Amino acid sequence: MYYKKPAVKNEEKHVNIEEMIGTLTSPEKLVISSYFGLNEKEALTLEQVEKKLNISEERVRQLKNNALDKMKHAFQTVQIAYCT
Repeated sequence: MYYKKPAVKNEEKHVNIEEMIGTLTSPEKLVISSYFGLNEKEALTLEQVEKKLNISEERVRQLKNNALDKMKHAFQTVQIAYCT
């Protein structure tokens, strides 16, 4: 018999994006919030972030990728902790 699983609503298991962003360095936070338009701001392109922060587009890309890797690792760590 097929049935739909009910949605699990457990506040303890809720992963907060802001907490993951809290693990980032200040430059990484600026890049992520600018690039993805967090805090009710418009999302910017890499070139726009470069101009806003006065750093090279390659450095913006590096910071973005490093930040996303850190956030992914933090998410996986939280998921593993909840499974054990």
